[in-house]
Amino acid sequence: MSSERRVRRFSLAATAVVVVLAAGTAVPVLSSHVAAGQVYTVSVAERGASVLDGGERVAVSMAVTNPTPAAIEVPTRGGVSSLSLREDDRRIGRQRGIETSGVTVPPGGTGEFDLVFDVPADGREAVRDGVDDPRVTGSLPVVVSGYETSVEVDVGGGAN
Repeated sequence: MSSERRVRRFSLAATAVVVVLAAGTAVPVLSSHVAAGQVYTVSVAERGASVLDGGERVAVSMAVTNPTPAAIEVPTRGGVSSLSLREDDRRIGRQRGIETSGVTVPPGGTGEFDLVFDVPADGREAVRDGVDDPRVTGSLPVVVSGYETSVEVDVGGGAN
């Protein structure tokens, strides 16, 4: 076999290896971008509320469904967020920089987590006996493939 032919074979083999490695790297990156671009399809549902500490706080159980091709994390400590808890037309709690029980939801899966809202002193009497029809609205921070973003939430309490 000639030297020139060996060089050609080596070049073809090296090119094939580079193509395979590039494709192997591109697929996860593209999948991450697709998932982050589809975060608007994530749905959140309210599952009920319970009063804590004699009305000082209200915990709301939530479920998140992930139709994207990558896992979605609701972190235990949210970044930029603004969520409100309402009953009827009255705001009874608001959180910025929320704390949640957190959850990681696989592609195509559903996960549950809790949000805890502080209730201002002037609203505690109204919630001591329970929150019958909680409505959560605002921006819930999530992480998709390392990308921090948020999901708009408007659930419970007669929300559409």
